[in-house]
Amino acid sequence: MRTAGMTVIHTPDADHERRSFFRIMDEVILSYRRLDPDAPESLQKQPHPSRDAYALSSKLALLQQQSQILLWRVEKDDPALAGYLELLEEKIQTITDYLLDQDSQWETRHTQQVTLSGSCMAYTSETCQEIGARLELRLILLPRRTGLLLNGQVTACQAIPSSQGLRYQIVVDFTEVSEDDQEILISHLIKKQQEQLRSDKEQTQTP
Repeated sequence: MRTAGMTVIHTPDADHERRSFFRIMDEVILSYRRLDPDAPESLQKQPHPSRDAYALSSKLALLQQQSQILLWRVEKDDPALAGYLELLEEKIQTITDYLLDQDSQWETRHTQQVTLSGSCMAYTSETCQEIGARLELRLILLPRRTGLLLNGQVTACQAIPSSQGLRYQIVVDFTEVSEDDQEILISHLIKKQQEQLRSDKEQTQTP
């Protein structure tokens, strides 16, 4: 099923059967590394300042979503207080952005176009990844710059010709996604979908 250039994904998972995830084309900041299949999972999840920055960013994004309705109510009764609270949010976001920017160890960090859904992602790369390979993905959603630290497993790697030479389209299924991170992803997808629908509507109305 396609809606305004987007594909609705129906997954067999019991939790996913109750909702549809839209797969959209999106611009994100993406960095990743291959996880050692022989290393204990607990070792690969040890605390690290850069991991903490992504955890902080996703937590703040979720709190911001939850507090938005309350902020609207405050704005009706006390615009000055609402303005002050929004300023505090901007200050916290600035600090979070700075922490994310310190993640300089990733050679593959750059902005690129991906196909994104609530359960998987596809991106292009100069190198192929083995089917079944486990990746740690560091994803920054734009324009708000919300950081997500996700684990995934490669399910496809297909060679595609391009003007830059041979490249590969890699599909990664997200694994062990927390409910909070999934909520952030779905909210982002819905906003992007709404933006695309508004853009399509404006284009059709333009003489």
